[in-house]
Amino acid sequence: MKFIDWFIGASLEKADDSQERARIKMNFHVWLAFAITLTILISLLIYFGDKVGLIYPIASGLVLAFITGVLIKKGKSKIASYLITFFGWGIVVTSIFAIINPLPVDGGVWLALFIVYAFFMHGKKAGTIMTVVSVILYSIFIIVRLDDNLVVYDKETLEERQYYAVAVIVAVIFIIMRSVIAAFIDARDEVNKQLQQKMDELSHQYKIIESQNKEKTLMMNEIHHRVKNNLQVINSLLSIQSRKLDDHQSKAVFTEAQNRVVAMALIHEEMYRNKNLGEINFSKYIHNLSQEIIRNHESDMKVQLEVNSDVEFIDNKTMVPLGLILNELIINSLKHGFQDGLNNKIEINFSLKEKAKKEQFSMEYKDNGRGFDPNKIDSDISFGLDMVHALSEQIDAEFEILKPETGVHMSLVFE
Repeated sequence: MKFIDWFIGASLEKADDSQERARIKMNFHVWLAFAITLTILISLLIYFGDKVGLIYPIASGLVLAFITGVLIKKGKSKIASYLITFFGWGIVVTSIFAIINPLPVDGGVWLALFIVYAFFMHGKKAGTIMTVVSVILYSIFIIVRLDDNLVVYDKETLEERQYYAVAVIVAVIFIIMRSVIAAFIDARDEVNKQLQQKMDELSHQYKIIESQNKEKTLMMNEIHHRVKNNLQVINSLLSIQSRKLDDHQSKAVFTEAQNRVVAMALIHEEMYRNKNLGEINFSKYIHNLSQEIIRNHESDMKVQLEVNSDVEFIDNKTMVPLGLILNELIINSLKHGFQDGLNNKIEINFSLKEKAKKEQFSMEYKDNGRGFDPNKIDSDISFGLDMVHALSEQIDAEFEILKPETGVHMSLVFE
């Protein structure tokens, strides 16, 4: 087992995401670099002697490294990161002002390392605060203490053992810098790896869903196609049966039944031809339905059809009862409203309006025929209107018969 796995393996397994794992790894590497290099440095200072007081901040750093090591091993990496950030930074600031350093610029480099560490471990706010405070304090150091430190740079006053201290300090700085940069690169690579894995998973799931959707679409198209064919067979059977009838009234009943079958068959035809199975082109359906009803009607009367709609598509659940409603209204106009002539006209207006923050569909049906008195309706017309009322209830629509000067005018409103 690797030392890193023994030391922080349990913490890495409990981490929620890659960023948290990267922070734990960085804490470990920074702590290990501190512990090793500070141990070597304090050993050198004890062996060669310390005349500038470096042993006190280094010893403090070693104690800090021991405490943070215990915390990291116990899985309290976040607390350890706060100790490293603020106490380590405090030791550096104290040593800058309290010690005549043979390498005065190293304090600034140490501060820069702790700033990078703070940004990575604690975010923008902590890193920005530490940056501002560090710049202010180091500026004060340059103004107040830099001259005293520069005197030490005189080669005659610098003893040989002090070179070892300088060398170790530089080594520590580069080791910590390497740990910070390596942790950042590891975090970036792990995030990229996880993102790639997620993208591969999503791509695979998308292909599965796309394949399932294609299968369902093909299946639904086949179902609608077969239903439409079956309804056409029923229509043909009704047509054959009606030819054997001599009674005009009985034939009319069969014709009406055929028209209702056609109304449903056209819906299924539109659905399997349409790419979006959940919606039907309303204008196209109404034109096809009206022409089919007029063509199947016994008489050869000419009827002008006008469809005005600002709604292009409508869902199929609404379209089935709506198509049957229109079928009854058109049949009533042909049977009871129009006379044989050239000025017969049917007008259908369909619109979408917003009322009380809700979308409402509104359909108006008009013809210029004879019209009728709602209070005096014969049984034939009454049956058709009863069907319209029943079908309106299926879509929670409000059906209203208006009183125009000529013909009929009916309104249907639903959500």
